[in-house]
Amino acid sequence: PAHLLQVGVSTLTSLLPSTVIFFNGGTYPASNGTNALTLNNGQGVFGRTANDSGPASGVARPSFNGAFILTGNNTLDSIILNNTLGVNTTAITSVGGQKLVINNTVIGSATTPYAAGLNLSNANAQLTESNIFASGGTLATTKGIVLSSSLLRVQSSKINVVNSGSIFVYAIFVDNQSSLQFIDSQLNMSASSSNLFDAIAIEASSASSALINNSDINVNSFNQTSTGLQTVDNLSEIEMKGGSLSVSGAESALAIGQNIVFNGVSCTLNGSTVTC
Repeated sequence: PAHLLQVGVSTLTSLLPSTVIFFNGGTYPASNGTNALTLNNGQGVFGRTANDSGPASGVARPSFNGAFILTGNNTLDSIILNNTLGVNTTAITSVGGQKLVINNTVIGSATTPYAAGLNLSNANAQLTESNIFASGGTLATTKGIVLSSSLLRVQSSKINVVNSGSIFVYAIFVDNQSSLQFIDSQLNMSASSSNLFDAIAIEASSASSALINNSDINVNSFNQTSTGLQTVDNLSEIEMKGGSLSVSGAESALAIGQNIVFNGVSCTLNGSTVTC
């Protein structure tokens, strides 16, 4: 198709439920006016090579300007998502969406990041072989990925959170009985606000859990407070197996809270190798 507009997406649902839409390069809108574009249940957007022989890759992937709301059984595969809706925009949002798949996708950029890459509530999603660029925009609290009563599996992906203005910065916020699996992935986080109270790579709260396997986490708060992993109640837990955790800041800690377990992790605190 030549474009992706809300009226067309809604019409396709009535004519062809669970529509799968293929794009061969190019740039398209992904918005409903000044808001995100909603994909209806079962719809998917795929980037393909020019000859339709396989998934698109690199700069050959189609670009979409805007953001998506996913309602369930949706796939975003082999695309580039550009933030054209403003600095406080969330790239992908879902309330109640199940079986969501995001693969081989670039979400935002270093020069034009989203406030948040993913915000999931009562949802279930997979993020694979993808990159997220988030900054928090002008919000007082930055959360690169937000989970509430949700399950998210991140595999072979990179999460980049760079913030210069927030008071609290969380790269991944796992809340309200949520579960995160972070596998073979990388999380890079930097925060430089003079008003910063704390920069936290991954926080689990309200009976939530995070399993981090063979992944690398880097946190730098530029002489402010920084924390690698944090739990805030005795029902939440974080386990990190293999990989590395590096934390730098004037007041820095690898981990704060109960039920945090390290197994075979290489840890660095303010440039020095330490025991996890």
